[in-house]
Amino acid sequence: MPPRPVVKFPHSIFVGTDVCRIARVRRILETAEKREPFVRRVLGRGEEERARIDPILGRLAEEEKRKGEGEGVSCLAVAVASLLRLARRPSPAASSPERLQLLDQAAVHMAGRFAAKEAIIKAHPHLPKLSFDQIRIRAGPDGAPAAVVTPDGREPQQARLSISHDGDYATAVCLGFEHIPGEGEE
Repeated sequence: MPPRPVVKFPHSIFVGTDVCRIARVRRILETAEKREPFVRRVLGRGEEERARIDPILGRLAEEEKRKGEGEGVSCLAVAVASLLRLARRPSPAASSPERLQLLDQAAVHMAGRFAAKEAIIKAHPHLPKLSFDQIRIRAGPDGAPAAVVTPDGREPQQARLSISHDGDYATAVCLGFEHIPGEGEE
């Protein structure tokens, strides 16, 4: 009996996943020469302007605004600057409980975002030059993270995203699709 033909999957849907060790990101945040480039690479310009931010970044931003240092700047930009200032403090503050807690919380957040962007890239194999700066992650209408992918010369498209944290790891899963002009548009 001849082999039966395999029926192809009928849709251009792709899944991407990534796992990131939180301690690895924490070490980056503790290293002066790596910290700012990493934060700026993972959090793009469009994300710095988002209204909803994670509690740790919001708390840092509120402290800066109360001190009058955050006027005219987005909450996330102020929060990242605050985190970077805290991380630069010399000893004995270098091991203060507040600094260590903030670094831990920031590492969890940044590891989740890093894993998410890696998963998004993997879920879009039809966009071989897709990079972090072409991906924006924001809170969707239901509060869950949502991604907008804007590849060079193409229409922006949504991607479904899930970010989770457990113990030493952050993980993300993305469901992406290949946009075919004219399909799925109203």
